[in-house]
Amino acid sequence: MENTAWGRLDDRVLFDVVEVKLSATVGNAIECAQGRWVVVTQADGSAVSAADPNTLGRFAAWRAIGSVLADLPPAVVAAAETPVGYLVRSWMADEIEPGSAFVAISQGQVRGVWAGQDMRSTVALATSRSVWAPELPGDIQIPLLTRRCRYSTGARTCTAVDQFAERPDPTPPCANPVPLTAHRFEW
Repeated sequence: MENTAWGRLDDRVLFDVVEVKLSATVGNAIECAQGRWVVVTQADGSAVSAADPNTLGRFAAWRAIGSVLADLPPAVVAAAETPVGYLVRSWMADEIEPGSAFVAISQGQVRGVWAGQDMRSTVALATSRSVWAPELPGDIQIPLLTRRCRYSTGARTCTAVDQFAERPDPTPPCANPVPLTAHRFEW
């Protein structure tokens, strides 16, 4: 009942996107976007985040997209078939802030981004969070929230990016790609 009332992610008006790799520069991403949302992908093509070009315009054009992930609003990567009710009542909705987006994925391909006023209004209407567990259709694809580790030594900042199906407590050990002193993934 609840699932059909909210519809599925792909029932929403999705913004057109351009995909760019983590290694792309901010300037290149903005140029390629031509007003569309930018979906940031890993080397294997899997989506990790999204940003609108106006948000990206706050950063120096020479910076790599991967280096600004920690400063972008949180994004949720979810199967296009995921019920919207599931998304807006999950813990991930608590992480949504202005400029956040839901990246809709279908058969491994980015289909679009749900963001803006429709998304913010829908999340705001879902005021009661619950331990509601709807059946997800088809192959189970759990939505993932993308975060960048915020650990810093002062002189150097961790560059690890990870995706979470649930809020970790405690946080896991960080992959620590820089490498810095061994540390836990800092939320």
